[in-house]
Amino acid sequence: MSSPQELRTALTKLAVERLGEDLGTRLVEASRPSIQLLHDESGPGRSRLGGDPVLPPGTQWPVVQGNPLSLLAVLDLAEVAEFAQVDWLPKAGLLNFFADSEGGWAYTPDAADGFRVVHVPEGGEPVQAPAGANVFPARPVRFAHRLTLPSTEDEVLELTEDDSRRLWKLSAHWSRQSARLGRWPATAPNHQINGWPDLIQGPVWLEAHYDSQGMEWASEPKRQAEHERLAREQNWQLLLQLDSDDAMDWMWGDAGTLYYTLPEQAGHAGELDRAWLIMQCS
Repeated sequence: MSSPQELRTALTKLAVERLGEDLGTRLVEASRPSIQLLHDESGPGRSRLGGDPVLPPGTQWPVVQGNPLSLLAVLDLAEVAEFAQVDWLPKAGLLNFFADSEGGWAYTPDAADGFRVVHVPEGGEPVQAPAGANVFPARPVRFAHRLTLPSTEDEVLELTEDDSRRLWKLSAHWSRQSARLGRWPATAPNHQINGWPDLIQGPVWLEAHYDSQGMEWASEPKRQAEHERLAREQNWQLLLQLDSDDAMDWMWGDAGTLYYTLPEQAGHAGELDRAWLIMQCS
């Protein structure tokens, strides 16, 4: 398994060769570390995909319109902190990730019951799903280091049209090289904590800002610029990305991806229930 420094060295070499000194260096500076979640039946800890949640005694199972949500993942934050530093996350407790697996995605604050992130600071016990909930197989995971790149949609680099094409090709190459360096299959579903999301459509941070505020997308340039400014101030982070995954019987839309996002300040404050779920698909 590659270390963060080994990944950075490999990315620097590739980026400068493919993009030149200036753009290559800027791309490396804009890269973000993430934690890849890989299926591993001998996974060393409590972090896993699927299975039963771990909740405080007496906790009500989350529902939407009377129907129980599905448990998608459990993360042990102590395991996360031991593996890699994620400044904006608590260092202890468990996170339970619920969603309406039938696809009732949240586009307004009124639809926020369609997902839930439950932080259990200490204690907790496994809880069996009630009748009507989709239950997915429990798959232990192991962690691996990954260095993620912004897409052209994230708009953090000033790019010409030719630069955008070269960045797109480099990103595809880096994805394959990362898998080789980390010794996981290049076709493995991309489940990750932190880092830049693998976008299918537009920027997740902007979508989360609009949807969590129940706002219509601004068509007038001045209003749009103001909304983008406010969204950037919140500095939305990728709490957890869950890819479509045959082994889990997950198909998000048309082979899409789920993104649990969170304003950075909420993470520092331990307000993980402020997470917002976005789904994108082709």
